[in-house]
Amino acid sequence: LRILKSKGLAPDLPEHLYHLIKKAVAVRKHLERNRK
Repeated sequence: LRILKSKGLAPDLPEHLYHLIKKAVAVRKHLERNRK
């Protein structure tokens, strides 16, 4: 979420959107780790 914070969007995100993004990032990192 560093990118969002630098653009000033993070404070405006609703709570559920914040968690959805966190989950999506975690899944992406997990997939990238397993691809190798």
